[in-house]
Amino acid sequence: MLRDIGIVIRKELLDLSRDRRTLRSMAGILLGMPLVYVVLIGVLLSQMKENMERTVQAGVVGCVHAQSICDFLRENRVDVTALEKVDTGLISNRKLDVIMHLPDDYESALLDFRRPKIGLWYDEVEDKSSSAIKRMGLLLERWQIGLGYRRAILRGVDPATLKPLQIEASSIKPEKGFSYGWVQLFMSSLLMSCFLGTYHLAVDSVAGEKERNTLESLMQTATPRTAFMLGKWLSLSLVGSLALLTSALMFKLLVEAKPLQNFLGMASELSWDFIGKSLLICIPLILMTTSLQFMIGTLSRSVKEAQTYASLLSIVGILPASFANVLEKMPNAQWFPSLGQTLTMLRLGKEQPVNWLACLVASGATLLVAGIFLLVVYRAFHNEKLFRSGT
Repeated sequence: MLRDIGIVIRKELLDLSRDRRTLRSMAGILLGMPLVYVVLIGVLLSQMKENMERTVQAGVVGCVHAQSICDFLRENRVDVTALEKVDTGLISNRKLDVIMHLPDDYESALLDFRRPKIGLWYDEVEDKSSSAIKRMGLLLERWQIGLGYRRAILRGVDPATLKPLQIEASSIKPEKGFSYGWVQLFMSSLLMSCFLGTYHLAVDSVAGEKERNTLESLMQTATPRTAFMLGKWLSLSLVGSLALLTSALMFKLLVEAKPLQNFLGMASELSWDFIGKSLLICIPLILMTTSLQFMIGTLSRSVKEAQTYASLLSIVGILPASFANVLEKMPNAQWFPSLGQTLTMLRLGKEQPVNWLACLVASGATLLVAGIFLLVVYRAFHNEKLFRSGT
C-alpha cells in the first residue's frame, strides 16, 4: 500500500511539473500576493502620511478680523484664502480642503474674555478633506493653548498651572517591531496560500481526470483505489505545505528588504520564531483545506463546477484573518477550527499570552473535519458513479 501511495504521489507531482500554466498561476499567487499586500498597505500608509504633512488649502471667512490666527495657520503649512462667505461648493469641487468661519466680534470677544464660536466645514468622504480637518483641529488646539498661556502671564499666573501634568507615552514594542497591521497581512497571506496554493491542482486532480476520460483507466490498474485517493491527497498536502512555506518566506523577504523599506518609509522585522510557530499552527489548516478541495474536485461533475465551488470557499477561508479584530472580542472563537489558529497567530504576532490548550483543541477539530472530508472522498472513490462526467 505504501509503495502504491508513493507511486501515485510521484505521478501527481510529475504531472504538475509538466503543467507550465498551472505552475505559472501558482507562482503568481504565492509570489505576487505578498508583494501586493505589502506594497498596497505601504502606499496607503504613505498617502496618509503625505496627507498629514501636505499644505492644507483652507478658506477663512472673517480673516480681516483675526490676522493673528491666520498668520499662525500660514506658519504651519496652511494656505489661507480669504472668503466673503461660506461656500461649501468650493470643498465639493476640491478647490479647498476646509472652510473656517470667524465671527465679526472675534477680537473683541477675546479682549472681553468671552469665547468666540469658530465654525469648520469639510467633506468627510474626501480623504484630503478629512485629514485636513484633523490638522486644523490640532493647530487650533495649539493656538488655543498658547492664547491661554499668554492670558495667564498677563494676569501674573504661572502658565504651568494650566497643564499641571507632564504626559509621556512610550511604546513597549521595538522600533522595528511587527505592528498589528503587518500581523494581519501576514495571516491573510498564509491563509491565502493555504486555499489558493493547491487550488488548480485539486480541481484538476479528479475533475480534470474525468473530463479527459483517464480516471476510469487509472482505476482499472492493480493499484488499490484507496492508494489512489491517499496518494492524490498527500500530493496536494505536500504542495500546499510548500506553498505555505514559500508565502511566509516571501513575506519576510519583502518586509525586510531595504529598498522596499526606503520606498515605504517604514522598517519592520519578522522573527523566525514567529514564522516557525505560524507554519506549525497552519499545518492542520493545510490538511483540512486540501481535503475540502479534494472532496470538491471529486464530487464535481466538471472542472468549471469544481472551480466555482473552490473559488467561493477560498474567499470564505481568508475571512478569519480579515476580521481578526472582531474575533478577539469573541472568547469562544478560539476553540473552533480555523478561528483558533488565526487568533493564536494574531496573539503570537502581538506578543500576547496564548491559550495553547484552545489552539490544540482547534487543531484537533480541524483534523477531525479533514477526516470527515476524506471519508466522503473515500466513499466516492469506491462508487462507480465517480467515473460519470457532465451528468
